[in-house]
Amino acid sequence: HGQVFKMASELWYGGNIQSAIAAARASAALLVVFIEDHTDDSEEAQEKLRTAKADGSLPANVLLLKLVKGSTEAAQFAQIYPVSDTPAACIIDASNGTRLDTLVGHATLYTAQKLRALAAKGAGEEAAKSQAEKYAELQARLAAKRAEKADIEEKERREKEVARREQGQAILEARRQREDEQARQRLADIERERREAAAHKAAVQRQIELDKRERAAARGAASAPAASPAPTPAPAAAAASASADGKARLAFRLPDGSTVKMEFDEGVAFGAVRAALEQNHPSTAGATLRVNYPSRTLGPADDAATLAELQLQRAQIVVVAAAVATRASSSSGAPAKSWLAWLMSFSLVSFLLSLPPLSWFFAPKANPGPQRPAAATGTSAQSSNTARDAAARRRIARLADLNSNDDEDRPSYNGNSTEYRK
Repeated sequence: HGQVFKMASELWYGGNIQSAIAAARASAALLVVFIEDHTDDSEEAQEKLRTAKADGSLPANVLLLKLVKGSTEAAQFAQIYPVSDTPAACIIDASNGTRLDTLVGHATLYTAQKLRALAAKGAGEEAAKSQAEKYAELQARLAAKRAEKADIEEKERREKEVARREQGQAILEARRQREDEQARQRLADIERERREAAAHKAAVQRQIELDKRERAAARGAASAPAASPAPTPAPAAAAASASADGKARLAFRLPDGSTVKMEFDEGVAFGAVRAALEQNHPSTAGATLRVNYPSRTLGPADDAATLAELQLQRAQIVVVAAAVATRASSSSGAPAKSWLAWLMSFSLVSFLLSLPPLSWFFAPKANPGPQRPAAATGTSAQSSNTARDAAARRRIARLADLNSNDDEDRPSYNGNSTEYRK
């Protein structure tokens, strides 16, 4: 190890036992205490050590200390590290004071070989220790790298999580804004439809009032021909019901119950509206279109008229299928026919009831009773003939008054054709 020891000669250390231990401990060297006894083995062993020292076969990290048998230092050393015989070579690890091996007698001749073996073993242990330390260092570095990588991954994961949450919040905010905008649009549409419905209702009410005034004026004109006729309010009503933006908004109620809303210009012909409805909804082909209020049916004759002329700026049109429309028309015509038949029957019965009984025309002549002598019954017979003549005249007068227009003088019945009342 390049350590310079205080040497008494080229082989042995020149200090005492305490300084030798301190020097060996400071240089991490093996301490070899050789106890000589002036025998041949002792001399030969020392010679072999010198030869090994000279040729370099003796390990460099070895400190040799020679003690003489019977000396005070030898006795003190023997108290700590007893030996069984001399000469003796005691090999000690100075770092911890452990005795590694002891060679006595003839075995001291192999002290150099033993030192080389211990040095090789120590080098191997040192190499193994160095490799273990290197492996531990590598493991520590690897653990540090893994920890650093884990920290980086955790940091990236947190950044990604923060970005994901921010993106989710942005999406939720955009969705809320879109829903709020849709809600505001729906409220605006509802408010607009409410205003349009109110305007249409007001226009219809004004039209109804104008119709009432027109009818009242017509009745007044009929009762007083000299009075001037009232002006026609149709253009004003049409103008009142017209849309401010020139658009006609129609709502079609389909046979399946669904509602379809369509918007057209007021100048579009109704035939184009019908064609657009049939094109978008083929199931309505050939269907009948009806307006609820005022109730009317829009037929082929109305196709040439514009929506403004038909006053359909704001209207709800019911689409009736062809078969349903046929049944509806047939069922609507049946009450009219029934009403007409009832009216004719009532008129016929009233006419028959207004006629006098047939017995008036085919009544038998009154029985004059038994004939009495003229002398005795002259006065009574004359009065009887006078009564019959008066009754006959009354019947003739009544028959003549049947064609009179005076309802108070016309004969009537009580309803069972058995009692005649004048």
